[in-house]
Amino acid sequence: MLAACQTLTQTQAPNDSERMFAAFSNLYDADPADPSMVEDLAKFCDGWQAAHEHEQEAGATANAFPLKMRDRPGAPTVARIREAFEKSIADTPALQAHTDCQAVMVEGVFSHYANVRTDILWIGFALGMRAAAMLAEEERQKPDSTLNVMARLLHDQITANQAAWIEWQHGAGAEAAMAWVQNGLIGPGHIPDEDEPYGREAQAWFDANCAEPLPQCFCGRPSNIGWMAQGFCCKAHHDQASGERAKVGAGCRQFR
Repeated sequence: MLAACQTLTQTQAPNDSERMFAAFSNLYDADPADPSMVEDLAKFCDGWQAAHEHEQEAGATANAFPLKMRDRPGAPTVARIREAFEKSIADTPALQAHTDCQAVMVEGVFSHYANVRTDILWIGFALGMRAAAMLAEEERQKPDSTLNVMARLLHDQITANQAAWIEWQHGAGAEAAMAWVQNGLIGPGHIPDEDEPYGREAQAWFDANCAEPLPQCFCGRPSNIGWMAQGFCCKAHHDQASGERAKVGAGCRQFR
């Protein structure tokens, strides 16, 4: 931030708002409500104001800041960002002395802040929030992100409880059903419809509906978790496939 302030020199071109903004946006990486940032932000805002006044003294046409925040799909709305921005200022007395949140409305829609220092701070804050949201979304998309790992665990917990209900109704009763309930912290979710595939088979239901379903057996059913390394739904099909492989192997040896 201080480096951005240092770009303001007496020899710079009068209308240099784009270079100033680039310096600001490249260095802006913290919440302006952070007490450690207040002094640097204030210096930056004062520097921007000095540049703006220099433009006017030089007889240049006073230009509005060249950027206007607009709503974008999947990003925090301008209204939501503005709410957070003004709350940050309200919660930080040291910033209040350097800002004026008088808004300029165009056709009933927020356009910018009338005070130049406040507007540059607003743009930086808004872009910072959007960048943070984009990075957070990228992080959420990673398979090993905490959110996705927890989502899979929760999904499998619910699936296990659904399997417990099936076991209770169509299997070996309550005692066997409780074996499916891994920790009892959540309920069974919706009760599976008996007409759904494997709606009356607890093990097959879980195998087919866990967050990362097991591969199908050659018969089309989901492979059983007990045979997941081989990809078979039951011991009989494992033995059948093993026998066929043994026959093929014997035939190859005879051919040799």
